[in-house]
Amino acid sequence: MKKDKSKIIFIAATSEEIAPFRKKFSKLSQYDYLVVGVGIIEATRIFAERVKEFSSKELFIFVGSSGAYSKKDNILDTYIGSRVKLQIPPNSYLPKVISSEYLLYAPKNLGLKKKTIYNPIAITKNNGIKNLGVENLEAFALAHIANENNLKFSVITTITNHVGPNAHNEWKANNKKAAKLTADLCYELRVFLR
Repeated sequence: MKKDKSKIIFIAATSEEIAPFRKKFSKLSQYDYLVVGVGIIEATRIFAERVKEFSSKELFIFVGSSGAYSKKDNILDTYIGSRVKLQIPPNSYLPKVISSEYLLYAPKNLGLKKKTIYNPIAITKNNGIKNLGVENLEAFALAHIANENNLKFSVITTITNHVGPNAHNEWKANNKKAAKLTADLCYELRVFLR
């Protein structure tokens, strides 16, 4: 059943990441929330099952955390995604009938720097990758489903860690702070999120 009014749907991988949004936006009816699970497979499955519940007029904003490839990106820096790319392993390719990149909707006047979001199949352990932007495990899957359904889709992401051997510990230490920071920022910028 499609919803009548156009809304902004905040999407996150985990309940912990979406909780600050539910709290911050609780008194505003034009927002909804969707938890899609961790990784490309869960995100694809859950978003594909749920996407028909919403109208094509709605804006879907993925608000997940990211790992930075470059030490120039600071932990808790927030970016808007300009594009999302599937990270293809070396010596591999996809058939030309499958897209490996999508442009993202980037609302104007947010004052956020743009980044390319890379989506590996698993967390990257090698911190020797340079100048790739940031990585997130769900963004590509969500962009793919949104594209297939002609939906407006955006990514606002906050860095929780640097890619490398200490990534998981950094992510655990910063994920709650990043989710709250992203929710606070989205709340401040809510009039521009259309």
